[in-house]
Amino acid sequence: MQFKKTRYLVFILLIINTLTSFAQEGDGGGRSIKPIFDQATRYYSQGNYEKAIAIYNEILKVKKDNFAVYDARAAAYTRLTKYKEALADYKKALQLSKDEAYTPTYYFNCGNIYFAAGNFQRAVNGFSQAIKENPKFTLAYLNMGIAQDGLKKYDLAQKAYEKVIQLDPKSVAGHLRLGRLHHTANRFDEALKYYSKVILLNPKEKEVYLFKADINIQQNKLDLAIPEYDGYLKIVPADVKVWGMKASAKMGLGRNEEAIADYSQVVKLDPKNRPAYLNRAKLFKQITKLEESIKDYSSAIKLYAGDMIPFMERGILYRMTSKPNEALVDFSKAIDIENTLASAYYQRAMVEKTLGNLPNALRDFDRAISLDAKIADFYNNRGFVKIQLNKFTEAVKDFDEAIKLDKTFAYAFNNRGLAKLRLEKYNEALVDCKKSVEMEGKNAAAYNNLGLIYQKMKNNTEAEKAFNKAIELAPTNTEYAQNLANFKEAIKK
Repeated sequence: MQFKKTRYLVFILLIINTLTSFAQEGDGGGRSIKPIFDQATRYYSQGNYEKAIAIYNEILKVKKDNFAVYDARAAAYTRLTKYKEALADYKKALQLSKDEAYTPTYYFNCGNIYFAAGNFQRAVNGFSQAIKENPKFTLAYLNMGIAQDGLKKYDLAQKAYEKVIQLDPKSVAGHLRLGRLHHTANRFDEALKYYSKVILLNPKEKEVYLFKADINIQQNKLDLAIPEYDGYLKIVPADVKVWGMKASAKMGLGRNEEAIADYSQVVKLDPKNRPAYLNRAKLFKQITKLEESIKDYSSAIKLYAGDMIPFMERGILYRMTSKPNEALVDFSKAIDIENTLASAYYQRAMVEKTLGNLPNALRDFDRAISLDAKIADFYNNRGFVKIQLNKFTEAVKDFDEAIKLDKTFAYAFNNRGLAKLRLEKYNEALVDCKKSVEMEGKNAAAYNNLGLIYQKMKNNTEAEKAFNKAIELAPTNTEYAQNLANFKEAIKK
């Protein structure tokens, strides 16, 4: 995009110069044709090239020997991609021109036409001829560099741009093109040097701020990219995309509150910007503003309900905020959209377990494991549901599988100990629960199970110690307190 902007800017400047010279002429009979020519010029500047050409045609019926009219019509033909007609008009203009200074302009404009037609080598030839006629033709060097870029002759392009700067040290386009050339070659330090010069020459050259930001992003210098985004946004404050880029950089730096503010600006400018809601939702979750996160996922879902991820994320948030029924709906919706994702069935199974819908939970755990048999937690939780359904032998098999997948899974050892306790395999249960405590010293459930095992084994001293430790670790757990009370009552009896 920047490439085209530079090329067309050069092209227009030369046309305006020729139009100005013509505007001072009459028709040879004392009557000025300037007004109708001015009208053609207005049509041209408005992009209405057909109407401009129609007026040029009328003028040429009266004044067939004015080179400037041919020059202007050639420019209009070029805009309409009628390159053959444009070249013919430029050639005619050259034949009619009485000013030798027009010759380099002729070759320059022909070079522009060849470039527009995609013939970069002939474009280079044209610009080279223009430079031969006028060795200080800065714009010809610039466009020749651009054409060499098109031919992927980057060394020659660089020499052309450097010549531009030599002839005109304040050339914004020259510094910009050199910056882009070094940028694409990953010569970042050189690119930044030229980009900084561009901003010094023209602080409102907005794309350069983004180019500098891109370099810093590629080098993982997110903190240096942010001021560049700010520089751009001072010029274009309503650019939604750049607000999002700045928010993303802050997100990467862990500056979550600032990133949220930037995504809020995106949403303000574009209330239908779904990625902004999704990213802001993630950030709200990270700073534990769960209700705000839920709202953003809801907004994203309203904009597009065919994506399972927002349903999954919102469902997890509903679980975290003790809203199991809402979570169940979301996980079910996610499964409707994509029925081969193991985690969706697992999450729904966990909700069903919370709600006491144990057969449904078991069915979803089965489905999750059928889709992904390598997740230890799937087996552990399915085993726990089987304990609740009094399927203790099956439960032990699930805990065996969980431990096989993760030999450091303290809670799976504890749960297997509980299942073996129910099967009255007290020694094996004792080994498992001790192993759990050894791995996770703050596992209150394991100490509670140890208390129950020791109680069954008539080891009252160790039983009481274990129950007390469980209560110490989880003082608000009424089940542990009740187990200790039951134990003490049993001793009395």
